[in-house]
Amino acid sequence: MIAPTPRAIALAALAAPVGLLLALFRPDLWFVAPLWLAVVLALIIYDAMAGAPLAKAGLALTAPPSVGVGEGLALDVAVTTGGVGTPRAAAVAFAVDPLLVPGGRAEGPLVARDAGGVGAHIPLAATRRGVAAIKSAWLGWQGPLGLARKQKSIAIDRSITVVPSIRPVRDEGAKLFARDAQVGQRLAARLGEGSEFESLVRFMPGLDRRAIDWKQSARHTDLLAKQFETERDNRIVLAIDSGRMMSDPVKGEHDGDRDVSRLDRAVSAALTLGYVALRLEDRVSMTSFAARPKRMTREFARLSDFAALRRAAAEIDYAAEETNFTLGLASIGSALKRRAMITVFTEFADANGAELMIRAAERLVTKHLLLFVVMADSELEALAARVPEDESGMVGATIAADLLRDRRVVLARLRRMGALVVEAPAARMAADVLATYVRIKRQGMI
Repeated sequence: MIAPTPRAIALAALAAPVGLLLALFRPDLWFVAPLWLAVVLALIIYDAMAGAPLAKAGLALTAPPSVGVGEGLALDVAVTTGGVGTPRAAAVAFAVDPLLVPGGRAEGPLVARDAGGVGAHIPLAATRRGVAAIKSAWLGWQGPLGLARKQKSIAIDRSITVVPSIRPVRDEGAKLFARDAQVGQRLAARLGEGSEFESLVRFMPGLDRRAIDWKQSARHTDLLAKQFETERDNRIVLAIDSGRMMSDPVKGEHDGDRDVSRLDRAVSAALTLGYVALRLEDRVSMTSFAARPKRMTREFARLSDFAALRRAAAEIDYAAEETNFTLGLASIGSALKRRAMITVFTEFADANGAELMIRAAERLVTKHLLLFVVMADSELEALAARVPEDESGMVGATIAADLLRDRRVVLARLRRMGALVVEAPAARMAADVLATYVRIKRQGMI
């Protein structure tokens, strides 16, 4: 397809005022206006013929097959121009799924490359999980005069799978095992980091004096201390609320963090906890619930099962209905035959909406260890802390303060009944969940 550029349209439009002036002052030169149009049209035709031909152009697209939600990616485009050099104002555009770019259009200019031809590097960002299709591309450039633009459509059958992000697994998991490399290791377990007796060791400065075994010390005429190891083979259940409130986007604290839904951030934190638990030889299973609960996955017991755990997390879909905590938590409790650590990633609006969640949790906390993970609402905190300047600001600050008070009441009730609660900003949620899990392991709470 060949179309005139804005420059060509502006030159052609000049024929109207030129013709009007000639009609007023020099009617005998009326032919200048149509002659002007004919010259512009001839220049457009020449520019279209002189430009690089699109028929010989080839397009090669390089894109990752999958990307984690909330992470960036780039489309690398290489275009061959048939050896005519770099065309004028060359650009390429793609029709992509809105999962990768708002509006579904990604475009960028084509620049010369050292290897020959032209290319583009188009950055994108994955905002939600799913399969993002790249349907077609438009390639085009202008002629040497900038009066005609050539463009053609190229069909592209490519897709990028947006999966749960494992960036927290790489970052927080590596930090944990670099900092606490002895956690979970049988021969290097320390007092207070487990509940199972492992051996007696000679008491050394730095050990807890409460670990001294006075009876054995008297028998061996040497000061001996008990050494424990971290518990293994515990049951860890990752329960993710996928209801309406979890679909709201949340922006991280660090610069560059994108608006990612609470559900996706919860899935990433759950995968991080699952990875560490598998590495510490615990058994991990995953489930989700909204209006109805989903079937719990099988128990994963080896680190090599992490890929299967990630696939199960990728199947957790966004839901538009309200969460049924009574049915969701009851189904989890009925599926467990022995004590487990149930980690619930959820969100609630106010104290009244969380009443059913509290009642359902009361039935589980007597038999299992419950850990509730919620994201701190930075928007509400900022609104409540802002000094109001008018009546609307006062109303907004008052409502935000009431909602935060109700939130603290709900979390306090959960703690009083014996459940553990982690409330952290989105950027620190995975790290805080891991710190709580390590503390639970060290104290033998499961």
